[in-house]
Amino acid sequence: MGKRMDNTSPVNIIITGGGTGGHLFPGIAIAEEFKLQNSKNNILFAGTGNQFERTVLKNKFNITAISAMGIKGMGIKAKINSILTLPKGVLDSFKIIKRFKPNMIIGMGGYSSGPVILTAWFLGIKTAIHEQNIIPGITNKILSHIVNIIFISFASTKLLNKNSKTIVVGNPVRKGFLQKVSQEKTSEKEQDNDKNRLFTVLITGGSQGAHSINLAIIDALGYLKNNKKINFIHQTGKADVKLTTDAYIKSNIQHTVQPFFNSMDNLYKKADLIICRAGATTIAEITAMGKAAIFIPFPFAADNHQEFNAKALVDKNAALMILEKELITNEITDEITDKLSGSLNGKFTGKKLADKIILFLENRSELKKIEVNSKKFGNANATTNIVNSCFKLMKR
Repeated sequence: MGKRMDNTSPVNIIITGGGTGGHLFPGIAIAEEFKLQNSKNNILFAGTGNQFERTVLKNKFNITAISAMGIKGMGIKAKINSILTLPKGVLDSFKIIKRFKPNMIIGMGGYSSGPVILTAWFLGIKTAIHEQNIIPGITNKILSHIVNIIFISFASTKLLNKNSKTIVVGNPVRKGFLQKVSQEKTSEKEQDNDKNRLFTVLITGGSQGAHSINLAIIDALGYLKNNKKINFIHQTGKADVKLTTDAYIKSNIQHTVQPFFNSMDNLYKKADLIICRAGATTIAEITAMGKAAIFIPFPFAADNHQEFNAKALVDKNAALMILEKELITNEITDEITDKLSGSLNGKFTGKKLADKIILFLENRSELKKIEVNSKKFGNANATTNIVNSCFKLMKR
């Protein structure tokens, strides 16, 4: 696996799902691979049609919207509305499928993929789903009973890993990122030989930042004051830029703080240690590059899937994990409670993070072990393997 097949006849592929980057970015990686194998392959994304999807896909791939609403975590009224929306979503899907005439449809998870895959099954069109997380979402759980292939990222993915239709492939990573991986290999020796290079810690809580991680790092800086061996690169989100920048200045530590960085792949390349959430796409990118990470899972992720994602790496000594509740003291403060959004309430302490940073700064051999295991965990061929499997299915 990993070698591209000779697929000369162009095909029409619908990639459905999305709503969030965790579903959309792996779908883009698959779309890029289809186009790479044959530039005449036609790709259409069918999703929620929200602003995020349209912005990310602009000038890359066409997108059409499906009428669909989520069920999980919703109230009774919202669930009823979601069920009532399903016939409209199926009708939308029927019209799209009849117009586009796909050879195959791939679901990436998310409620918008439900009506499309269901309609494809009814029409006898080949289908597959990809589950990014170790705990499957409700849509993929349901669709797993009717699709032809189930692709999973983790060998231990619950409920789906024992299905005879399941193939363990890893999580697709975008082409541009994989190009950075190959560049990383050529620069590793240069970095190893640069004895004066600062130990670089990259901190990111996603595109919106993570206030709780920011607060824990701010406290951690108190244990790292005046350390001239560390360089922090910190993506804070808009709300915490000044608060975080002031803390770095006060602690006299070299830093680059921005609300958002456009090129995370370049930052991954520079980093010796990454502190971040444990979404499936983040894990796929980190392991593709073989980087050491301390995961702080988002505590309110559906079915707590981020903690399970991170634990899969921790069990292989391919990463460390600190739960958000481990960064909170028993002391509750109004100031923290008022500022937090989507985080646990309490006073954040960064001593545990500071201790781990110092551990890896002073013991590079331990860092190297995790990097090696991280690389083993990753699968840079995931996208090629998925597309090859899809072509095999379409040729049956």
